[in-house]
Amino acid sequence: MRVRIPVATVALTVLAFVVVLYASVRLYTVHGDSMEPTVSSGQIVLVNRLAFVTRPPRTGDVVVVEHPLHPGALVVKRLAGAQDGRFFLRGDNPSHSIDSRHYGTVPESRIHGRVVFIGP
Repeated sequence: MRVRIPVATVALTVLAFVVVLYASVRLYTVHGDSMEPTVSSGQIVLVNRLAFVTRPPRTGDVVVVEHPLHPGALVVKRLAGAQDGRFFLRGDNPSHSIDSRHYGTVPESRIHGRVVFIGP
């Protein structure tokens, strides 16, 4: 017995998949050496934008966050701690990182997602 699936159903399924994928993951190219040796300048990171829907951010997560001093600019940092819904960010290369030691903690609303893959 053959099952026929209408073309419209297949098209809507593909469209829904693309929308969910677009909303949930993003690729970013890293500029700067504040996260070396974990992430180097020029590398690409895959960011799960929905990672914190299922669990809260945790110390040790590498995240993409909106820079508090430069609106619109995004940076990659490691969550180094949390207090009252705000997060302390650190670069893995502290001598070359502008992070929470300079601008204080940031609210969760500035976190764009968790880095789930570091590419070449």
